[in-house]
Amino acid sequence: FYGYGDKIVDWAMGKMPQYIGSNQRHDFGFYCNEDAMFHPAKGLLALKISGIDGIKMKNIRIENLQDETPIGSNLCGEITQPQHGLYHFAQQLPYQIGYSMNMVMGMTIDFSNVHMEDTQINDLYSSTGLVYGMAAWFESDIDVNGKLHVNNLNAGVDL
Repeated sequence: FYGYGDKIVDWAMGKMPQYIGSNQRHDFGFYCNEDAMFHPAKGLLALKISGIDGIKMKNIRIENLQDETPIGSNLCGEITQPQHGLYHFAQQLPYQIGYSMNMVMGMTIDFSNVHMEDTQINDLYSSTGLVYGMAAWFESDIDVNGKLHVNNLNAGVDL
């Protein structure tokens, strides 16, 4: 996305300085809940496994993740269900809803076949967002052996 009418490139190259001038703000378009590469916002993520067949992990330890991101803007409006418009088209319940750059996730797995043995996820903290120790998403087969310990998750502590 390069702004309304794709004019943000012209502005960035100095060809149209008035594009983001104080009297032209209505021409400047944006979307909420995405990063600079137009991916849905995920927040702080320690380990993401996506699209891997036959991964084997042993003695994985994820600990001491802390996010202090403030509450996001409500400039795009309040949202309680995924919807198109100013929010990213790929957000999904319960993973994302509206602003989600303040979330902390220890491990996420999707579209993968994983064998894990003796895994620990400890001490995850978010000042204002959700916290997931481990999240399994679409089309994943996860074989857990030994210990799987998830301890001390702190979500929205400052709210």
